Amino acid sequence: DHGFGANVGSRGEWAAARRAGIADERISLEGIGKTTADLRAAVRAARDGHPLRWVAIESPEEAAALARLAEAAGVAVDVLYRLNPDVAPETQAGLAVGAGASKFGMTEMEIGAAITAGGGPDGALRPRGIHLHVGSQLGAVDAWRDAVRKGLALTALWRGTIPSFDTLDVGGGFPVAPLDQPVPSPGRFARELPALLAGIPLDRRPSRLAIEPGRA
Repeated sequence: DHGFGANVGSRGEWAAARRAGIADERISLEGIGKTTADLRAAVRAARDGHPLRWVAIESPEEAAALARLAEAAGVAVDVLYRLNPDVAPETQAGLAVGAGASKFGMTEMEIGAAITAGGGPDGALRPRGIHLHVGSQLGAVDAWRDAVRKGLALTALWRGTIPSFDTLDVGGGFPVAPLDQPVPSPGRFARELPALLAGIPLDRRPSRLAIEPGRA
């Protein structure tokens, strides 16, 4: 009733979200651990008329695998492409998933390859935009701001040739810290967005901007 959604990384988390009353249309399937069975379940949900909000693609190989399943089922699946923004997140190394050496996400060239692997604008994967996640327990906004700037630029670039490319998911990572430790609030991150958006032409801005405050 409050419009909550869920980001899940497996069919188990997906089932838990459904038990909590969240419809498939408000659930996104993300992360590097997705199995073929997870991808097949996403295709089945689309075939049954209750598609996920999107599936976040982590590699060209994952795009190709999902596209094969979707083509066989005769459906299209909305996808975002996870960008590795290659920044220096202000957090401990194990949580800095937006660093260039991280195994998470793709370079800009790899995203192009993933879009092609999914069939392009008219393929079984419907390109909807860019997903990124800088890291968890972020101690400052600088790396997050740099990552969002890169995500906006890449979204604007692809939106020029793919009309459906309308979404930027800027992830989460907002810190939870002891009361005596100063950390930036979620509002501090959000205040960066107007200036970042101002640098993007109106016809190239994402029409959907998603933030995942639940990711600690």
